[in-house]
Amino acid sequence: MFLLKWYKELLEIKYEREARKKDLQFCQACETLKLQLAIANDERRMLINKLTDKPEVTESKIDTNILHPINPARMNWNVRRQHLEAESREQAKILKQKQDETNSNKSDKALTVHEIERELGVG
Repeated sequence: MFLLKWYKELLEIKYEREARKKDLQFCQACETLKLQLAIANDERRMLINKLTDKPEVTESKIDTNILHPINPARMNWNVRRQHLEAESREQAKILKQKQDETNSNKSDKALTVHEIERELGVG
């Protein structure tokens, strides 16, 4: 008898719970909150996907002709002296070429002035 009474109460509780579930209606605020939560979850998922995706890497080819070797921080004095002498020789060569060009321009001008004086009979 006790078991039957207990089983009856159990069934009533179960029936009441099912009835409450059917009668439950969500309010507008709950619907809005559910919608906002779904939007936030989608945005978070998209952000995670963007962060975890590997970007496409485009490799540009580098012209190796313009690259110069990196000199070591410490250099032996003999090696450094040789480099400095080579640089100064190059600079002297460039200066000599410039000087020769200017001298040739001056001599050309001087010849033309000398020729003009001869033509005019001044000199």
